[in-house]
Amino acid sequence: MKDYRTKVKKDIQRKVSVLSIMVVCMVVHFSAVAQDTIRFTWQASTREKTFDLFLASNATYTIDWGDGNTTQHKEKQEALRHTYAIGGRYNVTIMANTIDCRFTYLDCSKAELLNLDISNCSLLWSLYCDYNNLTSLNVSNNTQLQSLRCDYNNLTSLNVNSNSLGLAILQCINNRLPLSDLYAVSEILENNGYSRGFRSLGTQTLYPQCVTIGTAFFSDQSIFNEIYTNYTVIQDGIPADPNDYTVTDGKITFHTAGIYTVTMANDAIFSSQSRPAKAMVDIEVVDDTGVAEKDKYSSLRILYPNPAKGQLRIKNEELRDGMVVEIFNIVGQRVLSIESLHSLEPAINVETLPSGVYFLKANGKVVKFVKE
Repeated sequence: MKDYRTKVKKDIQRKVSVLSIMVVCMVVHFSAVAQDTIRFTWQASTREKTFDLFLASNATYTIDWGDGNTTQHKEKQEALRHTYAIGGRYNVTIMANTIDCRFTYLDCSKAELLNLDISNCSLLWSLYCDYNNLTSLNVSNNTQLQSLRCDYNNLTSLNVNSNSLGLAILQCINNRLPLSDLYAVSEILENNGYSRGFRSLGTQTLYPQCVTIGTAFFSDQSIFNEIYTNYTVIQDGIPADPNDYTVTDGKITFHTAGIYTVTMANDAIFSSQSRPAKAMVDIEVVDDTGVAEKDKYSSLRILYPNPAKGQLRIKNEELRDGMVVEIFNIVGQRVLSIESLHSLEPAINVETLPSGVYFLKANGKVVKFVKE
């Protein structure tokens, strides 16, 4: 990966001189446009936080680190560093001081980013924002983007401009993107004429869903370029009984209640052979009676967060001291057993649980949650 990024940086350096000339010619055109700005929120501890930033030419820009400190910079290539006195979430703003200050390369991988706004960086060539906690990414204004790596986030949406004719490298594995988003970015790269080896879309894990028996599911993911979506259905670790569901015109309908793991793929979505594009989702299928039964258990519910990472807070007016709270995995194995806390909002530590779907049971009542 390091060699690959070094190569990309060298490619950008060769293009910087060309960009500098372009910028001089384009100043008039951009005079009425907002100056380049990058905004993001990250989770910072008291340890040093870093990211890399390249410019088209030497020009000044200011960084507001979100903790009352600002710094000014004037280098074409910089590894930016900052240490926070107190851990927490900080909103960072990187603002060009002049109209000729154009950001071209940003590497903010493994920075615990929660959001990222690069909509004012129309000359950005490369973006690395992998291994973060982003839930959405919009690069529709970055029409000069050639390389994008956003894998290992929690992206539920990826918005790429269909006119991004330069986009040649895209990696977005291990997110939560639906097939429709994968198809959109795949089509852009296909129209640009680049090899399939440049795109690595990989497996997406969607958030668990609940449907009723007889509901035609995934109608918005059923067909792309006149090709129907294929489904693989697993229950209890083995292929589900074919009588439990049917697939018609790319839509799936379940006939039997239960918990299923569904994998969707569509041959219209092109990805590298080693990382084919597919989306997986855990689906709980219930009948109408089951839904009504769940409603009367509304006194037991997950408050936040869901999905959970560390502490899971629940509220149940009937929880009492000494009452057992149990957590089961998707195959019915008990993975935690604890006594309820003396609180209306007991916090349960689920940090050690593997990622997946779980069921919390207390006082004969059950609620589902997701562990990230």
